[in-house]
Amino acid sequence: MNKMQNIARSEKFGAHDVPDPIDAPYESSELKDKAKRVASRLSDTDRDEHGGVATVDIDAVMHVDEDFGKKVVYGGWSRVKAMFWLYHILTTSPYSFADVNLVNAPVSKQTTIGAIRANEVRSGDLVTVKGEVISASDNSKADVDGHFRCKQCGFERESVHQDILRDKLTEPGRCEGCESTDWFHYGRGDTIATQTLLVEESENTDSVELSDILVRVHGGLVGMVESGEHVEITGLVYDEYENHDDIHSKARFYALGFERVAGDLDLDVDDEEADEIRKEVEQDGFYEKLVASFAPNLIDLDAQKRGLIATTLTGGDIPVRDDSIRGDSHTLFVGDPGNGKSAAIKWLNKVIPRGDLASADNSSTKGLTATAVKDERIPQEYTLRAGHIVRCNGGVALIDELDKNDNGDLNELHTPMEDGVVRRAVGGQKRSMAAKCRIVAAANPVDNEFNDWDTIADQFDFPGSILSRFDLIYAFESKSMADVGEDLADNLADGIIDAQTEADGSGEDVELDSDLFDKEWFTKFIHLAWQITPIFSREATETIKRGWMETIDENGDVAAREYEALFRLSRGMARMRLSETVEAIDAERAIEVWKESLDTYAFADGEYDLSIKNDGLPESETSLKMDLKQAIEEREDDDHRGRGAYVHDVVDALEVEYENERIWSRLNRMRESGLVYRPDDDDYYRVSGGSR
Repeated sequence: MNKMQNIARSEKFGAHDVPDPIDAPYESSELKDKAKRVASRLSDTDRDEHGGVATVDIDAVMHVDEDFGKKVVYGGWSRVKAMFWLYHILTTSPYSFADVNLVNAPVSKQTTIGAIRANEVRSGDLVTVKGEVISASDNSKADVDGHFRCKQCGFERESVHQDILRDKLTEPGRCEGCESTDWFHYGRGDTIATQTLLVEESENTDSVELSDILVRVHGGLVGMVESGEHVEITGLVYDEYENHDDIHSKARFYALGFERVAGDLDLDVDDEEADEIRKEVEQDGFYEKLVASFAPNLIDLDAQKRGLIATTLTGGDIPVRDDSIRGDSHTLFVGDPGNGKSAAIKWLNKVIPRGDLASADNSSTKGLTATAVKDERIPQEYTLRAGHIVRCNGGVALIDELDKNDNGDLNELHTPMEDGVVRRAVGGQKRSMAAKCRIVAAANPVDNEFNDWDTIADQFDFPGSILSRFDLIYAFESKSMADVGEDLADNLADGIIDAQTEADGSGEDVELDSDLFDKEWFTKFIHLAWQITPIFSREATETIKRGWMETIDENGDVAAREYEALFRLSRGMARMRLSETVEAIDAERAIEVWKESLDTYAFADGEYDLSIKNDGLPESETSLKMDLKQAIEEREDDDHRGRGAYVHDVVDALEVEYENERIWSRLNRMRESGLVYRPDDDDYYRVSGGSR
């Protein structure tokens, strides 16, 4: 639950002796009586862990007293007085709430940030906007009142802070002693917490310049929302103050209440549609139909599609006794350009209810995690601006061309991928931002050509610790047009006709895959699935354990992180059935998806070798590297001219145990990394002096 700032009350007053916030003409007296009636009906509001908070639902106010509610929403200056009285009464005896949070303005009062920035909303209007908190200033203190002394006669008095929008103390009028208006501000009185938020439009807008707004926050609302959170803000629009040295004067919106929102696309899934989706899920063959409906124009990628859907449906920490393991799964696609990696991710981006796609271009600008930025509109030297995965908190962070991000960005992924949080030090203070999201990334090899003989670590400049955090890795095979040409041609041709028909409604003969689910259905299905938190049945946990132990028996030691991955994926499979329980069938499908992933990059000599993910090289490749080093060292002195070991002799010596192409591939990698070198001739090698 959130709070509203203290509009009228100096913090020096206790709950039982708050003075009347305004003069008491007839209208104010009437409003006070109405506010008392409303307060008595709203006094059972829940209290949160931060203290007593009265959440004032405008609909409830309307129901209790429609006339008073209309004044709150539409009443101009009467609204201000009505709000003062309501706050005043709720924060004094017998209610003694610490703060008030105003929520749920009528639909007619909902607007956009762009409309406020474009001056399409009148100053003083009470409205509600939706947006994402991009950055937040540090908490600071603003004067509530101050001490003044007349420069002429020395008369002293206090002045209650009235201009909350600019944190500007209002000087007293004429001196009661000599009627002078010349005052000296000689001391500060009480203060109130204040903060400035930079909030960006939730929906896409054509005008970048008008897509964000500064929001002023006071009192109990300060610190209640963080960067990356999606919020609905009820507040007052006001004119921008010109030529004022206070940085807050550039704000245009004053927050009276916050409600956190999911950040999903605007979805309208009514009960009838939800029932229809559940009926589809219960049909025989649903699993296969769901996979076929995912990016239907991409052929021969069913294993990858199964993994993507399962990853998308993971999420939410999994309780383990007094602890928990992360529930968000991560997937990586690697391989040559043009093999469908980016196309699959872009298709997913069109159907996820929450999340976004970042490429190398925009991720370098906004940052993958968070960026310390200097914004003259925020009253600190630097603030922490939410990066891509923070802004995808609770959804799916899609990253294309991950290989083009520098090592600094990649290293910053360690903590959010494992713990779901971004931690940074800004201005000498440690900050944290929630980043609990599934990450789906695609990467091209260093030379833009995937080599089946080289390991993933060889071909992608990724730390092994990053690779190990991906539950699923798929290495895309290079296929010739002779293998897929006709199928690809059919899919592309039919896909173009489908797209044209969808755009203009033309053509009644284009029902190629009318039985498949469309994108809109997919989005609603994911939305429904995300609302479920399945619990594990004993049969499911036993199935996972049995599959895990069988893998260890057949392939040797496997990292514990892989075991946890099976639980994450199993819960994703249960959500695929819209089930409240993870059953054995879900565990079996999760194990199948996991092994399909391993088949693409970690299967050699009849078994899985998970060291390729955790250590960068499989054990067999490590053995080959050491054997090559030894073979070269043994032959370095055979050449009487001192050129080194004759490479063909080295290869011939190892061909008994290793395949020829594999030896040459590893040898080239060793030369590129400086482990071996060629003194004079391409056919002679020596081992470098230092080890790497």
